[in-house]
Amino acid sequence: MRRNVKTAPMKFLSVSAPGRICLFGEHSDYMKLPVIASAINLRIRISGTPRNDKRFNINLPDINDYEVFEVEGKVPYQKERDYWRSVVNVLQNKAIKITHGFDCEVHSEIPMRGGCSSSSALVVAWTKFLLTAFNDPRFNDLEQIALFSYEAEVLEFGEPGGWMDHFAIALGGVNYIDCGVNPSIIKRLPSRLGKFVIGDSLQPKDTLTLLKKLRYGRLDVIKKLEPDLNLEKLRFFKEQDVKRFSNKLSPEEGLLLKGTIKNRDYVNEGLKILSKKEVDPKIFGQFLDMQHQLLRDMFKTSTPVINRMLNLAKQKGAHGGKISGSGGGGCMFAYAPESFMDVANIIVSEGKKAFVVDVASGVRVDEILL
Repeated sequence: MRRNVKTAPMKFLSVSAPGRICLFGEHSDYMKLPVIASAINLRIRISGTPRNDKRFNINLPDINDYEVFEVEGKVPYQKERDYWRSVVNVLQNKAIKITHGFDCEVHSEIPMRGGCSSSSALVVAWTKFLLTAFNDPRFNDLEQIALFSYEAEVLEFGEPGGWMDHFAIALGGVNYIDCGVNPSIIKRLPSRLGKFVIGDSLQPKDTLTLLKKLRYGRLDVIKKLEPDLNLEKLRFFKEQDVKRFSNKLSPEEGLLLKGTIKNRDYVNEGLKILSKKEVDPKIFGQFLDMQHQLLRDMFKTSTPVINRMLNLAKQKGAHGGKISGSGGGGCMFAYAPESFMDVANIIVSEGKKAFVVDVASGVRVDEILL
């Protein structure tokens, strides 16, 4: 969609963004390594009508909450991870002029704190909403929207995450994303995957604690091994090389490093699998299982409840699956293109929530009235 900046004032705008699942490379993006992620068709929607002043009223009925602020220069933060305000501040720093406010309402289908990037979807959708509302020429530049969103969510608050979520959500589809210094290598993968089942364990997770543990724990390992190892050399470091430095690392540190290397190699295998239009479901499922075993046994991010959900899904015909997101609770997903209803039903029978999902489009304008 293209709009001329000279069009009449906007009367209504609705923007939506998808959730995401990481297929290969969980916990690799903030280590500057490649990942493969897919957008899913659970979406967050932000709809709004303009105001005559500079006040933003944001109604959040799904969580019985409300946000109110005015834009007169930099907007002060009121809480941790104050994303509604941080997006406004980041965009103002990028020369976007916020000339008036909006009355907005927000609805989301994405499980919160479930490992499907509900917060990143909000930030990407809000970034797209504001760029579109104020006629910024970058409103359709999906990679730029992803970078703005990453800055607003991660850099603005000094958080440990990477930018996989923002690119996966902004771009949509299935993508190989190189999370190096600049994500200049992005490959849109053609594979037709069919349906997944997301199972919400209903166990709340502490995303920041796990991210900090895994990120800074592994950075400490790399620091111990400098100059033989750094983030750039990590791309080529082999599992057998870990043995050469066993005298410098504790058993736990050695396990973290081995897991990081295996995880990196699974991305390379995933790229081969998903570069074809027709995917062998058994092989794809097998590699999902292998990655879950790594996350469970080497990174310690899974839980007994999620392990049981995955085992039940496989008993009902799923080809494989893994925990989704940072771990410690939240969601798992199973690849079940033929048996999705049986898998969803067994998850629900355990007292959990189930969502049947497909690969989805990225952030978009759903409706605009001028």
